[in-house]
Amino acid sequence: MSDKKIEIIVDAKELLKGTSYPDLKPQEPFIITAPPIYERSFEDYQDGKACRRERRLKKRNKPTEQ
Repeated sequence: MSDKKIEIIVDAKELLKGTSYPDLKPQEPFIITAPPIYERSFEDYQDGKACRRERRLKKRNKPTEQ
C-alpha cells in the first residue's frame, strides 16, 4: 500500500456559507487529506477494464476444437 495522499484545500468561509454558522471565524485554510483511490488515472483504469472485457469475450466466443 502506498503512502501517497491527496490534499484538498477548501475555503472554510465558503464551506460554512450554507450552514447556520456563516459568521464563524474558522482556521484558514481548511485542509482535507485522503489516500488516493486509484494509483493510475481514470483513463488507464477504463482502458484496462475494456481490455479485460475483450479478452473474456474472445475466450467465450472461441470455437470449440474438434
